[in-house]
Formats: sequence, structure tokens, C-alpha cells
Amino acid sequence: MYYFNTNNYDYAVSDYTELLKRQPDHVSSRLHRGLSYFYLEYYQDALADFSATLHYDPSNWAAYYHRACLLRTCNPSQALKDFSISLLINPEYENVGAYLHRALIYCKQNQFEEAIADYEAVLVLDREHAPALCNLAIIYMRKNVQKALQLFSRAIEAEPTYVRAYFCRAYFYAQINQLQQAYSDYTKSKKETN
Repeated sequence: MYYFNTNNYDYAVSDYTELLKRQPDHVSSRLHRGLSYFYLEYYQDALADFSATLHYDPSNWAAYYHRACLLRTCNPSQALKDFSISLLINPEYENVGAYLHRALIYCKQNQFEEAIADYEAVLVLDREHAPALCNLAIIYMRKNVQKALQLFSRAIEAEPTYVRAYFCRAYFYAQINQLQQAYSDYTKSKKETN
């Protein structure tokens, strides 16, 4: 774990591989070797280790989560399943990323009600989660102007340095022809990036 915790992933892979030769069912080592491969951008090896982790421990929510992250763009339907299983096993805050990633897939598939449900689940766990508030506001831009503006404002209140919330709200103000507010938010977003 020392090499993994100090971001020396090449050495971590080597150590985990040695341990797995002696103990192939050592779940933590297999999961962490998969994470090491992931950080080294050896995605096929990471995917194999996450899948093997699940073979030895089908209730390992982290392996489902990380495998889903790898599959998000190339196999979104499998990623949705993996995120969902991960959340069934662990619906708590430490797994909040599964809600966020699953919601992004739902948005890409135009399944906005499912995405809203996931973002709202994040807000149950953390009322001030600025990215969830901002993404939820973007969905509501299509159907409820006031709610979208409230959510953008909540995101900014929750995290005043969250540039994306200012920028998105500025864009939205421009779309609804409130140009003074758009300019004000755009100016604030520029200040936060400097």
C-alpha cells in the first residue's frame, strides 16, 4: 500500500502482482492493482482487475464503481448496470460519484427524469453539492426557468469559487435575454479563474 498511497503506481503494480501470485483471491490487492493500472492509463489491465475483484468478491461496491467509470463512454449500458449495483451495495456519501456518473449517462441518453433522481439523491447526501446543483439546473433550463435560476444560485452560494456555476448561469441569463445579469455572472466567472 505504501507505493499506491505515494502515487508510485509502477512499483505498486509490481508489489500487488507479487502478492497475487501467492494469493490470487486477495481482493484488496487486486482492486488496488486495478486502480494503479487505471492511474497508469493501462485501462484493459485495470478493467481485468476490477472484473476479477468482482469474481472473488461480488459485493465489492468500489470495483463496480471503478469498472463503470472505465466503461462509461465505450459501454454505457454496462456502466449503468455497474453504477446501479454499486449504489445498491453502498448508497452512502463515499459512493456519491456513482450517482453523479450515472446521472451524466442518463443525460446523454436523454433520460432526464432518471438523471434528476440521481442528482436529487446526491443532494440528500450533501445539500450543498455544487456540481450536482449546477447539473440539475442545466436540466431544468429546458422546462422551469425559475427552478433553474434557483439551483444555479444555490450552487454559487454553496461554493462561491465554482466558476462553472457562474458561467452556466450567465449563459442561461443570455438565453432568456437578461443580458445585464449575464454580463455580471460572466464577469464574476472571469474573476474566479484569475
